[in-house]
Amino acid sequence: MNERLSGALAKAPSAINSAEARWGTAHGAPGARAVRKGLAMLAMLAAATGGPAAAYSVEDLQRDARAHHAKMMARLGAVRIVQVATFAAPGGAASDSRSEVWLKGEKWRVEGALSMGGGSAPMQSTTLFDGKELWTLTMGMKVKLPAGQGQAPWTSAWSSLPEGTRLVGSETFSGRACWMLEYPQAPANPVIRGAGRTRVCIDKVQFILLMSESVLSGKTIRTTMSDFRTVKGLDFPHATTTTSNGQTTMSSKVTRLDVGADMPDHLFDASKLGGSPAGAAGGAPAGPGMEALMRQAEEMRRRFGGQAAPPAGK
Repeated sequence: MNERLSGALAKAPSAINSAEARWGTAHGAPGARAVRKGLAMLAMLAAATGGPAAAYSVEDLQRDARAHHAKMMARLGAVRIVQVATFAAPGGAASDSRSEVWLKGEKWRVEGALSMGGGSAPMQSTTLFDGKELWTLTMGMKVKLPAGQGQAPWTSAWSSLPEGTRLVGSETFSGRACWMLEYPQAPANPVIRGAGRTRVCIDKVQFILLMSESVLSGKTIRTTMSDFRTVKGLDFPHATTTTSNGQTTMSSKVTRLDVGADMPDHLFDASKLGGSPAGAAGGAPAGPGMEALMRQAEEMRRRFGGQAAPPAGK
C-alpha cells in the first residue's frame, strides 16, 4: 500500500466523524449513517490517489507500453511478418498488395507494394522507425515524417504519436479492454487532404492496436484487427479489415510469421534507405518525383475515394 493511501486511511475515522458532525445524525438512521461513512471513505481514497490529476495519461500509457514491448521483444527476438491484401473500390475495381513488417526492439520497418492494375508499375513504399525518427521512401523520394504520420505496425501504434494526442477514455472492443486515444486534426499532407480526427484503440494489457478510425473527405475509415493467435505470450492479429462508411475496402491476412528471425541493423538505418531527399512532409518541392507521386495519388483517389491535393504551388 503506498504512503499516500496509508496516510489517508489513517485519517479516515476522523474524516467520517467530522462528516457526521457536519451533516448531523438526527435525520439519519444507522443505515443512512453507514452510507455517509462509505461516501466519506470513497472521498478519502479519491484524494489519496490524487483524484483527476492522477488520471492515467498518454505518457503513462507510453511508459507502460514501452516496458511491456521490451519484455515481449526480449522473449520473441526479431519478428518478420508477411501479409497479402485485397483492395476493393466502389466501382468494382480491385487491387492487390504485399507487405513485409520487420520488428526489432522498438525499431520497425514496413515495405509494401500495391498493384494498381492496368499495366502500371506497382506503387512501392518503405516506412521505418529507427528508434528516434520516422522516415518514408515513396516513388524514389525520401521524406522525414512528423510523429504519427507514418503507419506504425499494430505492435507499436503508441511509439510515435502526434503532438496533442489525448487519452479520451476506455472502452471494450471485441471483448478486450482498451484505451481510446484521439489524434489532433491531421496536418497538411502533400498527397491526401481532407483528413479529420483519428481515434485508436490500444489494448490495456498487451498495448497492441485493436482498431483505428479516421475521417477522410467526409468518409469514416475504420481498420480492425482480428483472428488473434498467441505466440510466446503476445497476441498476433492474422486478419485486418478496413471499411469506408461501413463498406469493406480492404482485407488482409498474414501468410508468414517468423519469430527470432535474423535481422541486420541496416534495415532500420535511415541513411541506407536510399532515394532522393524531398524535404519534410508537407513541404516537398515539385519535380519529376512529386509529379509521379501526384499521379499515383490521383489514381488512388479515383479508385478508393479521398481528395488528392493539388500540385505544389497551385
